[in-house]
Amino acid sequence: MRYILFLFFSLVLISCQEEERDTVKADKVDVSQIQFPETQVALVGEAQGIASQWEAYTTFQTSFENYDHSKASTQRLATLAGNLRANMIPEFDSQPIRSRILVLETRLRRYASFLGYTSKSANEYKEYYSNIIDALDNLNGQLNEKSYVDDLEQQLIEELKSDLRDLDGVPNDSIGL
Repeated sequence: MRYILFLFFSLVLISCQEEERDTVKADKVDVSQIQFPETQVALVGEAQGIASQWEAYTTFQTSFENYDHSKASTQRLATLAGNLRANMIPEFDSQPIRSRILVLETRLRRYASFLGYTSKSANEYKEYYSNIIDALDNLNGQLNEKSYVDDLEQQLIEELKSDLRDLDGVPNDSIGL
């Protein structure tokens, strides 16, 4: 009697597992039908001019504009993001910018790994890609900020030099506060 019960429960467990496997199968998602988020932060002013001279950045941007959500294309973008860190131009070479690039590269590699899975929902595509867009927006914002702060510093230096030139003709002890 024990063996019959054991056999019965084994058959029930096996049949339940097969039903679960059938429910896990997802419909193939058509990536072209998904409304992916777009970048919200563009380079402006001096940052745009400097970035246009940064070959690694323009190569990344061109590839990003032609992105097709394939695993190979995503891996290429991740490699290009790594190339941004390796080929920094002096105007943008700062730790916050390097950190933003590393986050972007990491999120691209994570998305490439995700694309290797067989069952994915449209919401998962959006979530992973949204993380990439956030990282790119943060990078662009940091590039804008660095350029803006550098410009303000340069203006302040010029003002101080001008003030010093104005004081050259006046003796130091006659300056009243």
